[in-house]
Amino acid sequence: MGKIKGVLGLLVIVVIVYACWNLIPMEMAKLQFQDELANTAKFATTYQTEDQIRDQVMKKAQDIGVPVQPDNVHVTRDSGHVTITADYEVVITPPVGKPWVFDFHLSSVKT
Repeated sequence: MGKIKGVLGLLVIVVIVYACWNLIPMEMAKLQFQDELANTAKFATTYQTEDQIRDQVMKKAQDIGVPVQPDNVHVTRDSGHVTITADYEVVITPPVGKPWVFDFHLSSVKT
């Protein structure tokens, strides 16, 4: 009985380590990308077009490693206000079981 508890305990620890190994970098990338969206919106000039701002966002996403597609980045400008939204999903496939799908919906507004 003691060996079974030990094996189950070890299995639980392995699952927790695996989850953290995959989830923490994903969450850190999300936070970094959110900061980049805020900075891009904050420092967007009136001379930049929506496409130029979208290109900046896509470059930052690529640098960070966020799998966002250009069709899922939306930039709107209205009277000096800039709104940037980005939607993407990350799929983590564990060794056993169903894939874990995480949907992210980030936005930033410059007022």
